[in-house]
Amino acid sequence: MKKKIFILVLCILALAVGLTACNSKTYKQSAVTGQDTSAAIENNGGLVVKQGNHIYYINAYNGVDAANTFGEQTKSCLMRAELDSDGKVIESSKLIMVPMNIYSSSTKSGIYIYNNWIYFATPNVEKTKSGEVNTTYLDFMRVSIDRTVTQLLFTVDSRSADFRFTGDSIMVCKGNSCYTISLNVKKINNEKKNFKEVLVRASSFTPIIADNAFGNYSFVLQALDADNTWRGYNTLYAINGSGSSIISVIDGSVFTNNSTIAIMDYVVEADGLTLYYTRTAKINGTSVVTLCSYKFADANFSFNKNSEKVLAENYAGSGVKGISNEKGALVSYSAAPYLQQVKAGEDAKTVVEKSVTVKFVYDGYVYYTNASSATALFRYEIAAPMAGDDLRVEQIVSDFAHYTSWIGLDIIDGYVYYLDSKTLYTYRVKLGEEEKQTIELVGLMTAADKETYDA
Repeated sequence: MKKKIFILVLCILALAVGLTACNSKTYKQSAVTGQDTSAAIENNGGLVVKQGNHIYYINAYNGVDAANTFGEQTKSCLMRAELDSDGKVIESSKLIMVPMNIYSSSTKSGIYIYNNWIYFATPNVEKTKSGEVNTTYLDFMRVSIDRTVTQLLFTVDSRSADFRFTGDSIMVCKGNSCYTISLNVKKINNEKKNFKEVLVRASSFTPIIADNAFGNYSFVLQALDADNTWRGYNTLYAINGSGSSIISVIDGSVFTNNSTIAIMDYVVEADGLTLYYTRTAKINGTSVVTLCSYKFADANFSFNKNSEKVLAENYAGSGVKGISNEKGALVSYSAAPYLQQVKAGEDAKTVVEKSVTVKFVYDGYVYYTNASSATALFRYEIAAPMAGDDLRVEQIVSDFAHYTSWIGLDIIDGYVYYLDSKTLYTYRVKLGEEEKQTIELVGLMTAADKETYDA
């Protein structure tokens, strides 16, 4: 009895300092079958991850305050569904993998699959000493791919921490520092050995979602220390999940005018990764913002400033969506109702002449909603020729009410998966079709929500 009390006290003390791995939380469930664990994993880190003929996904958004007792949460839970040979969801195959609230305040990461485990984050709702449910802790957990074991890995003291999983570690960025948590040890509950700070003065954590070596890395910016901020530059790093590889990619001091870098977007291509970024420099007392791109051939992230592409000398846009290294990027503007394509060595070209919100670029088309009323998804073919003074022919893709305050918009096998802003469940719609497509509920609605939706 005394030993149990002692262990409990240690866990409470560990929570008090911000980290614990008292993985006494283990839940057992009946096994599921049919999974192909040898199949390639697609879209690791997203709202939806595919392996073989199964998709694993967060069923719905329920917010941080949702009930989170294991076995009771059937809305914002982790689910699995089977796809038939045509890619259609088999309705009868939908099942709950983890009946918990799969959620964190971070908009950077969703679920990951490694080594026959599915990794996720969930709010810790244990009670404090005063008997109140705590509002600050976040649990990192995993479930076996056959569903038989769900277990707690670590708890951190920030629900808004950005994070990513790899096969043997968790990277966490909070409080302007990045840390790694090793899972590749016998006793993972020794926080002193396994909770390691790898970068200080960190910001703009961007985990790379890619089904190749790039997917092991995240981009992180680092500011200069307080004594050197006057130098006016920062450094972009690429860090792998375990923190064993920390690559200084772009040092803002290498440019003619010291520059601070800001990440705008990235595009994974068949032969590399194209990064889109701005660099801001003080020239004659005025801040000049330049929009650039750079293509990395591999995950060594070698950078040569002479190969950098300048897309816009004086960038004043409100958003950037990359197309490719060859075709440049799309820039939206809040001051004027149009969307432009910018490309190195060429004048900017207007693609859409109205106020829009770009959602993504896929297979030669730009997909967007009207900025004022996001109730439908439209598209233009980027490379389509202009006919006189007329703009390209706009196509309506589907009804589309996208919930934008959390993760989502994953493209897998020609479908876009997203959280619906009306119901907050996961939906999908097929892309690349000429006629308007019907949206499809991927998630499984609770009886109460279905009654409300039908009404």
